[in-house]
Formats: sequence, C-alpha cells, structure tokens
Amino acid sequence: MKQLKSSAASDTNAAQPGDDDARTLQNVAGDHVGTPLDVLQAIPLDAALVPALPDYARLTSEQVAIAGQTGQWLDAFVAFASIASPLTPPAFHLAAGVFLGGLAIARRLYLDLNSNTKVIYPNLYLLYVGPSTVQCTSTALHVVKGLVEAAGMQHFLQTTQQTPAALTLDWSRRVPPTYNNWQPTLQARWLQQRAIAAQRGWLLDNAARLLDSYNDDYTAGLLPLVWDLYGCPDEALTRNPLIYQEATVKQPYLNIFGVTTDSLMARHLKKHRWAKSFLKCFVLVGSANVDTWHFWPGPQVYPADLVQGLQRVATQLLPLPEASLNVVETAADAQAKPRQTQAAQLSAPLMAYPVQLARGGEAWAAWERYARATGFDLLRRDRLDDIYATSYGRLGTQLIKVAIILAAFDAHKLPVVVEPRHIYRAQQIVEAWRRNLHELFAKMRELHNGRDYSDGIKTVLVKAGPAWVTRRDLLRALKVKWSEVERPLADLLAGGEIEQQELKNMRGPATWQYRLATEERQ
Repeated sequence: MKQLKSSAASDTNAAQPGDDDARTLQNVAGDHVGTPLDVLQAIPLDAALVPALPDYARLTSEQVAIAGQTGQWLDAFVAFASIASPLTPPAFHLAAGVFLGGLAIARRLYLDLNSNTKVIYPNLYLLYVGPSTVQCTSTALHVVKGLVEAAGMQHFLQTTQQTPAALTLDWSRRVPPTYNNWQPTLQARWLQQRAIAAQRGWLLDNAARLLDSYNDDYTAGLLPLVWDLYGCPDEALTRNPLIYQEATVKQPYLNIFGVTTDSLMARHLKKHRWAKSFLKCFVLVGSANVDTWHFWPGPQVYPADLVQGLQRVATQLLPLPEASLNVVETAADAQAKPRQTQAAQLSAPLMAYPVQLARGGEAWAAWERYARATGFDLLRRDRLDDIYATSYGRLGTQLIKVAIILAAFDAHKLPVVVEPRHIYRAQQIVEAWRRNLHELFAKMRELHNGRDYSDGIKTVLVKAGPAWVTRRDLLRALKVKWSEVERPLADLLAGGEIEQQELKNMRGPATWQYRLATEERQ
C-alpha cells in the first residue's frame, strides 16, 4: 500500500507547466458563444497545458508526507480492487472508494459554514469516462457491489432504473400498494431501506441512460432533479404538488458513481445545452489503459479490515435508526371515516452531526488556498473558458467533501475532526480529477475531429425495426469501412442503445448482426 500511496503522491506533484505555458489556455475564441461542441473545438485542449496551481497553493514536500498519514482504508480498497479487476485503471478504483465513503456516511455528517445558512454534505457525483470493454469497468463495479454486500449494506444502494415518480416513492416511507404481495425477503429489504430511504447511493453501469433521460418522455425531469438533489436541500420538489400528493423528498442525500464512454459523453456534450449544469455537479474521472495484460485472477476474498472499516463508518461511528411497520390513521373529511394504512416509522430520527474544522487553523487555511487558486485566481489569470470554469468553481467544494470522507474513516468517535492531513490528501485526489477534466476534453475533441457514425447506425436500425441487420448490410447502408464504425458500435452496445447476436455461416466464419435495444424500439 505504501507503493500505491507514494505513486499517487509523486504523480500529483509532478512538474507542471509554468505560468507562461498555462496562459496559452486562454480562450482563443474570445467571448465565444455557441453550443458545447463549438466551445470544445474553439479552445486548446492539450492535456499538457493544464494550468499550474499558483505557488501558494501547491503542496510542499512536507505536506505531501503528511498527506500520506491518512487514507489507509482508501489505499487498501484500491490495492484490493486492482487485484480483483487488474485491467481497470487505479483512477477508477480510487473514485469508487471515495464513492463508498460518501455512501457509508449517508447524510449524517456535514460542515456548517455559516450558522446553518451554508452547509456542505460529503456526497459526490462521480462519472468515470473511458473506453468500453478494454478497461473491464463492469467487473470493477462488481467489486464495488461485492464489498457493499460483504458489509451487509445492500440497503444503502438504490435500484438502477428510476423515473422522477419512482424516485419520489422509493425515497419515501409510504408503503407501496403491492407490499403485501412481496416475498418476505423483499419486504425485509424494503423496510431496512426506510431508515435511509432518501440518503442512498446510485451505481450506474450505464450512465448514458441517465444522460439520455433529459429527452426521454418516460424519464423526463430525472436529470434536472438529480442536479437539484446535489446540494442536499432539506426538502426537494420532485413533481408538481398541485397534481401529485406525494411530490417532495425530505432530507435527500444522493451519491452517484456512473460509467460511460468518451464517445457517448462527447455526443451528449455536442447535442445538449445542459453541459454547464451537468459539470456543476459531476466530477469527470478518466485514465489511460493499464499497460500490462492480466487474465482472470483467482477467487478473491474481501479483507476483513476492508469490510469492517466500511461497516464501522456506516453503522458504528454514525448511529443508524431502525424502521418498523406500523398502522396509522389518515385524516378524512367530515363525512368519511378515517382510514387505517401501513407506514414505516423510525426508532429515532436520522441525525446529522457537524464535523469540526477550526476556522483560521492550518486545515482551514489549506482549504482556502486551494479554493482561491482554482475558483478565483486561475479563472482570472488564465481566462479559462466557461465550460472549464464551471468545473473549476466546484473544485474547492469537492476537496472538502473528500476531506470529510477521509476524516470519517480516521475517526474513532464523534465528533469527526478535519485535520491538515485530510485536506492535503484530498487536494492530491481532486488535483488528479482536475487533470482528468482537461485530458477527457482533449479526447472528446479528437473524437469530433472525425465523423461520428453513431446517429447513422441508429437511423439504419430504426428503419429495420425489430429485424436484425447484418454487419455487411450495415456497412453497405452507411457506405463506410468497418474500422470507421467499430468504435461507435462498441459505444452504443456499452450504452445499451443497441444489441447484437452472432450469426453463424455454414460456409464461412461467423459474423454479427445488430438491432435497436428493446427499450429504444418502444
């Protein structure tokens, strides 16, 4: 684990371009206004030109050493996950470990900045953007789910498929009408979830569905709702209260860890004008492929320290109430009798506890230095385009969220105290995410320098309806070579937008045929 920590530290503090080089990131389009794709193509996106932090905000060698004194649980998770899913980059595992920390906290820790008028909870929306298949991200997500199950925390996760209406019901304590017809194990799981009904996490193997929901009638409003939930308001409006009786979610706290491809992400940034709203909430994480081939490892058992460390934060450090099913009477008008209905009730309120961060101390000063550098000085000095500035303005908040998660794993009892080591280590993590932002935008720009055949592929398959289209017929219809559509096809398959099946040939090698996924055809 020391090697992992040392490697992360040296990478975070590697030589960075000087101020003169950083200034070349100025927006060459001036006050350019247009679609997100126009912005992507108008500004230089060379990953080597990530603006360097001002000297006052850079970590010293002593601070790097202090940063190594925290994050042991996170390092242990990255080390284990790198064995269990060796072709997945460590950057993926690191983001997943941070997600797990926020998941375990479940809105029970917060930083009070200004007499309850400004409160920060440690929830994060993390989106890993990378190539399909080669990085085995689905396998890596199974590692995450497996650890949650090993810790007995399945109820901390919500179901993948959601609509605004389903989310409102799932995050309430109202008993579904079909509850009495469920199997006992499902009833027990639902009841267990009620203690943290609106404070759970969302694992998305196919995050493209969430992005596509913006223009889908069935899930319309889901993505804007997710944006509204990011700030963890005391109450969130999910639907029109004049039409729907159940329209609000109380004390929401949502963590997201999703996976998509760079091609699909580039398509969404190209087509939608919600890019800036999206980047206000989501951290984009990416990485180059692992260079060394690894085949399936042997059976892996989750280390006891890893399981117990997650359990300790989720159920021991932070009290968790129990839910029970009770019969309650609902109000009625003067001419009707009260109705008796079932409702889930908690043994005690779900309490949130303030973390301690001494204002004016070194931890506070280190946080302020980074927030000033990324959210103020770099934006003025380098005149970053708005599509970057949107993310830069949130880096300081992301840092303190990560620091709270690190502090929770170090705490043996309440209150949780954020120390300088937590800020320094969080800065290393968030700085890697800042570089990821430029690197991913560079990749997306490269993708759009050529033609994207994704829409053409879907158009051909739409015309075919439920019928399968062979690879040969698809190439003929688009008048392209296989090399031109291989990647878009892989991305559409990874995104669940199309499906494929093998077509065996009596006289030659087998080939593949394609059609729209069932949900897309409906």
